[in-house]
Amino acid sequence: VLKQELERLFHLYYTNGYKESTEEIFAVLNKYTIYDICSVLKQFIRELPDPLLTQDLLEAFILVPNHENLNKMTVHNIATIMAPNLFPVLAQKKRTKQMEGLKEMETIMERAKDSFYITKTLVYNHLVLFHVPPYLIAQIQRRKK
Repeated sequence: VLKQELERLFHLYYTNGYKESTEEIFAVLNKYTIYDICSVLKQFIRELPDPLLTQDLLEAFILVPNHENLNKMTVHNIATIMAPNLFPVLAQKKRTKQMEGLKEMETIMERAKDSFYITKTLVYNHLVLFHVPPYLIAQIQRRKK
């Protein structure tokens, strides 16, 4: 049911414009749990005809720090650029009176710093964190047959 509703909303988005359809999409999504929405999103991403990060792009991303003397993209710089996209600190919609002014800014800065360190750790350890062992790849390939 949720998938059909999302497909309808997707069509609505592309035919009626951004603002109205976005509001309707949020209204519909608020009827479901975060678990339902994440499940559908993961399935949607898995079923894309081409992956979000193709193998070719993945190889290119991995090589970026290897050329830091030319492109100035050290792991530190990559984390600085990617962290706000992976962990949007300012995405909070609900603000409280206690989070105004300086305290809010301190919280935002602390979260930004944390997201930077998490992203930097992910980049540094990408080979360990995102390595799929050959036996697991073989097992998945056997299941697909």
